[in-house]
Amino acid sequence: MNRLLPLALLVISLGVGSAPASGAGSVVGTVAYRQRVALPPDAVVEVRLQDTTRADAAARTIGQAVIPTRGAQVPIPFRIDFDPAAIDPSHSYSVRATISVDGRLLFTSTAMYPVLTRGAGNEATIEVYMILPAGATAGPAAHPAAALENTFWKLVAIGDTPAVTLPEAREAGFTLHPGDHRLSGSGGCNRLLGSYEIGADTLRIVPGGASMMMCPEDLMLQESDFVGALKMATGYNIIGDTLELRNGARVLARFMAQHAR
Repeated sequence: MNRLLPLALLVISLGVGSAPASGAGSVVGTVAYRQRVALPPDAVVEVRLQDTTRADAAARTIGQAVIPTRGAQVPIPFRIDFDPAAIDPSHSYSVRATISVDGRLLFTSTAMYPVLTRGAGNEATIEVYMILPAGATAGPAAHPAAALENTFWKLVAIGDTPAVTLPEAREAGFTLHPGDHRLSGSGGCNRLLGSYEIGADTLRIVPGGASMMMCPEDLMLQESDFVGALKMATGYNIIGDTLELRNGARVLARFMAQHAR
């Protein structure tokens, strides 16, 4: 993944037209990203079209495209076919994308992007972010690393599993406040509080109180895994805008710095 490419923005440009004669609908577009790196020849792009109407229920997948790149580079075209009868005009639909190799996550989108209904229009732009492998170091093109403290770190993956995102839900992530060594954040459902200690190359987090809301099962399971990762963390690594929480050499969770705009 060290062959350089021209700077590219990862865009999923969706065009939804009238259903073809066969009765099938489709969502089409392309996938690309910002980083100046090449995809490995065995990379796989996956794009999902999901019903994300209910904040209290898991997203339902309407259709997906799984595209082996076979050495092709971004932008990678895709097409998702679906049954128009499955689309309810009163519902909300979104797309998400990942790029992986042998089941190991390389890139993921960190938000849902609306399509098809509720005035979303026929095009959407989705940006995916690189999930750096354990032990990676910043290359010459990398920008300065984000600060560990006073930065909101948005959860993008637990291990190699992309974070669950639901409409109207809080963003899962945390901020470390250096004044009183306090942690604040959310597991995606409940607010989280805690404390932390930083050493020369160590980070230890002690989760404290949390609210007691109930959310969809997949979000609650992720929140439990997220809190577990905070408890298990013994160290960290920051490369550019990516933070890894680690237990020894094991990467527990990955986060993306969210900068004020």
